[in-house]
Amino acid sequence: MESYAQQGILSTGGDATGDAGSFSYSVGQVSFTTLTGTTGSITEGVQQPYEILLDGIYNEPGISLKCMIYPNPATTSLILKIEGQEIKKMDYKVCNLNGMVLEESGIKDNETTILLDEFVSGTYLLIVSENNRTVAFHKIIKR
Repeated sequence: MESYAQQGILSTGGDATGDAGSFSYSVGQVSFTTLTGTTGSITEGVQQPYEILLDGIYNEPGISLKCMIYPNPATTSLILKIEGQEIKKMDYKVCNLNGMVLEESGIKDNETTILLDEFVSGTYLLIVSENNRTVAFHKIIKR
């Protein structure tokens, strides 16, 4: 006999199983509320998303990029350091976890300082692109 902590009316859902493991999923939420303040927001509801995000560099032909960010977590700024690839038509974007672009700029040197003074404490995504193709992404934390 199975027991569930929460139940709700969903549009669809199910279980998926493979060689790497299994998971349950559902689509749809009966009710939710988002509370927003000066330091962030929280969404209360029947189900909450669980995010798995891996930092890294895309493993595609023609990309020999070594991309480092430090310090992470950061308080006022962080350094984006790129090695192993000529910097031409490269740019970066800092996005919130909803995908909204908060800052973007071209990369002109192997070391680029990204100012975080105006960002509230939280988690952000740093996306590095070359010719409008994402080549690296990192999760950054602003204290």
